[in-house]
Order: sequence, then C-alpha cells, then structure tokens
Amino acid sequence: MLGTFYLNYFLNSRHSKLYVLQVNTKGKGQVYNYIPLTYAEKGKKVVLEAKPEEGYYFAEWILDHESLGNQTKIEITLDTNHTITVVFKQKPRDRAVIIYILSDRRVTVFNN
Repeated sequence: MLGTFYLNYFLNSRHSKLYVLQVNTKGKGQVYNYIPLTYAEKGKKVVLEAKPEEGYYFAEWILDHESLGNQTKIEITLDTNHTITVVFKQKPRDRAVIIYILSDRRVTVFNN
C-alpha cells in the first residue's frame, strides 16, 4: 500500500514529467504495440493497433470518452494522462433462409 501511495504521488506531482496511457478493451480482440499501463514522458508518441479475434470486428477507439474513429492503427501523443478504450463487436451471424415449396403452389419462407 505504501508503494502505491508513493507511485501515485510521483505521477500526480506538479514536477512530474511522466504521463499515463491506460488501455482498456471491450469485446474480444487485442491491442498491439503497448504495455498495459504505459508511463512516458510528455510529447511521446504511442502507436496502437487493434486486431479482433475470430467472429469479431474492430468498431472504434475511444480516447477520454471521445471517439477517434475506426482506423485499426492510431498514434497518440502523451500530453496528459489518457485512457483509451478499443471496442470490438461481434460479427452478425449469417442467416439461413429455408424455402418450402408445397404441393398446392404455396411458398413458405423461414428465416433462421
């Protein structure tokens, strides 16, 4: 607990030149080119790349509650502490259409 206090004091000190980039994920996928909690000097540029798992797609980046769009690779300049969330969404399932042709010339369609 004492170590946590000193780390927080150091990072939040007015004299500190280090900033934090916290990376979170929603859905199933990975973020490449980062350490889970990155500490870096002011002005450092960090490049992040989103890679969805099978059955998912990359939807967007959210930096400090603001959408940055849906480019899979982005660059962030650490000018303050930031939290970024990468959002992955599940791909829609393919739907099967089953058509039954009945003997009295009626067609019945079922969506699965």
